[in-house]
Amino acid sequence: MIRALEELTTEWLSAVLDSPVEAVDIESSQPFGSVNAYLTLTYGDRASPDAPPRLFFKMSSGQDGAREVRFYEAMQDHGSDVPLSKVYAAAYADDGFHLLMDDLSVTHKAADQEIPPYRWQCEAAMDTLARLHARWRGDIEFLRAMDKYPLADTGWTFDMNMAPAYTEFLEWLGERLPPRTQAIYEKVIESLPRLSLRYRDVSMLTLIHGDAHFWNFLYPKVQGSHPAYLIDWEALDVGTGLEDVAYGMVLFWTAERRSRLERGLVERYHRGVIRAGGD
Repeated sequence: MIRALEELTTEWLSAVLDSPVEAVDIESSQPFGSVNAYLTLTYGDRASPDAPPRLFFKMSSGQDGAREVRFYEAMQDHGSDVPLSKVYAAAYADDGFHLLMDDLSVTHKAADQEIPPYRWQCEAAMDTLARLHARWRGDIEFLRAMDKYPLADTGWTFDMNMAPAYTEFLEWLGERLPPRTQAIYEKVIESLPRLSLRYRDVSMLTLIHGDAHFWNFLYPKVQGSHPAYLIDWEALDVGTGLEDVAYGMVLFWTAERRSRLERGLVERYHRGVIRAGGD
């Protein structure tokens, strides 16, 4: 496993890519505790015409990347029409992980930080989530292959009874909790037994990203020219697709933005799931 950028030698890259790499230029950064690097490769005369001129390399210490590595390995075994970067090398151990994959920066970029994404970017994200969730919905064989479905075929059995915790929360907060907010809490808790039924229905479960906020997508630089790509799969899990859909809107949007965009985006997502073979 690669543990330092100095180990990205021409010999290692040549073996991984099955093409003679004569030189590699590395530009690196260290966001959020990981090491990211963009590689520009120079090949010898006998290189494959499909050899990639640029690659993206990611590594980190710790076990946070184990899920992401297993995810990309599973994609190679099972195949997928979900927009994903091609991976050339992946490995993890107790002390870290690495991924070597296509560099998408020529055609894609992330949304501007700390500024809400454009509507068309949100729509592109919904299209990608719809394809992801429809592809793996109810596929217990795949979910087990991901080591993310440890429970019985009858479905999940976790405790959804949050009433005691809410009672303690309300006693602590008292009149500081506005009546309108209190009514929302109580409506949600009352609905939990019914909502939890979907977690006991195998056909309702799918692979979810688990951290699908709008800055974990790469969007095409030219609107409509390519699909949006989901990145950073360390938090992947099993659940219902709407968990991913709601995640970015609930955590990172204002109430005004949600009221303006939410319905249209959820409807677009639903149409995308149906078009991709779900229901």
